[in-house]
Amino acid sequence: MNFADLRAELKKEIMPIYVLHGNDLFLINKAIELIKEHSHDVIVFDENANVEEINIASKTPSMFGDKRVIVVRSDTEIEGATRVNCDALPENLVVQLIQKQFREAGKNIDTKDVHFIARACGNNYARINNEIIKQVAYFDLSNIIQDKEYQIYEFGNMLVKNDLAGALKILEHLQIDEYSVFGSLVSTFKRLYYSLNTTTCPSKVLGCNPYAINYARRDGARLRTRIGDIYTEILELEYKIKTGLMSVQGAIGCAMLVCGDT
Repeated sequence: MNFADLRAELKKEIMPIYVLHGNDLFLINKAIELIKEHSHDVIVFDENANVEEINIASKTPSMFGDKRVIVVRSDTEIEGATRVNCDALPENLVVQLIQKQFREAGKNIDTKDVHFIARACGNNYARINNEIIKQVAYFDLSNIIQDKEYQIYEFGNMLVKNDLAGALKILEHLQIDEYSVFGSLVSTFKRLYYSLNTTTCPSKVLGCNPYAINYARRDGARLRTRIGDIYTEILELEYKIKTGLMSVQGAIGCAMLVCGDT
């Protein structure tokens, strides 16, 4: 059985043992949620459990008077188990899920941008979900994620993570002589500076969702001791662009050197 069929099958009949296998962690966790919606007695085993433990648990009567259901989060061969394939979904289903998730967050997104996210993440919904959370958190707009906007954001995120190779790859698709690229870096490091140097959440001051502050603190932890110096140098580069002392392209190159100097 594929993950896409699980909801309908659970409405027909709940099986005693489910083996969830595949490479999409989001789908595996979602499958567990769906199973728990249909039974009050669900025991989940991870890949470290052995077959004997699983068989004993399945034969133990439920304390809730309900049908006990065993869920195994690994590609384990168990006799009589119902196997659920949680590999990446086909793109047409992924697109529907992405659109639904954005609607629930009160955001609008163009269909072409939905396909862009799906393909960039290899249709893996664990990765897609992480990207959607970041987009909803960082962009407080009713319409978000145009290809260019998304790539500019990712460029700054790559520098924060010191992934210079990833940053260079994104630059191949951007017009780096445009100020919007460097302006995004200024915003990224401003948010990072205040997130790492304040105990209260400055989301209203920075004009972003509170979740964006949490992501900044997590992703920028390696820069905590240097963020003040980096932010100062980024602002100096911005000043040089505005006064004609440096091109945008030159400033971006300097910013990459500053961020990579750890």
